[in-house]
Amino acid sequence: MHYSIGIFNKIFEELYLFYVIKIELITSANKFWNLVEEHKGTIRYAEFQLVSPNFLGMNTSTNTMLKQYRDQNNNEILKVGFENQKGKLKLCTEMIEELIEYISNGCGNWKLKVLGNKKTITSETAPLTISLPKIFDENQEESQRQIQSALIQIEGIENANKKDARKNSVD
Repeated sequence: MHYSIGIFNKIFEELYLFYVIKIELITSANKFWNLVEEHKGTIRYAEFQLVSPNFLGMNTSTNTMLKQYRDQNNNEILKVGFENQKGKLKLCTEMIEELIEYISNGCGNWKLKVLGNKKTITSETAPLTISLPKIFDENQEESQRQIQSALIQIEGIENANKKDARKNSVD
């Protein structure tokens, strides 16, 4: 069963009380780093859009920073962009690694523009998907098993994203 993220966000907007709940795609941090390596020396623009902050337990300096900005400015989303018209952006930094870890775990998205390529490369082009039962009955043991399996898969993706961030440490 596949639902558009927009549908869930619309439902949450209707239920808005004190917080904005925004669902983003869970993506592979490794995909970002592979693209950075593939296009090294030709990346002219990088944008990171972060949902502010993540309440799902991410204890990072990015989450702390976003909470401070939200408290001071009442923003729901923060966009950070870097540009070098000659394509010489350096993205293998500790700050970018943390942003990618944050984003890849469903807390935003990223965009890259490369010299010689008019099309923008985004985190949304290849989201990770996990199948859930079409009919969910909380009393059915099989439904509960499938949901538990999906949660374990999500945890594995999050752990892989953390490992990918550490693997791309600054030299």
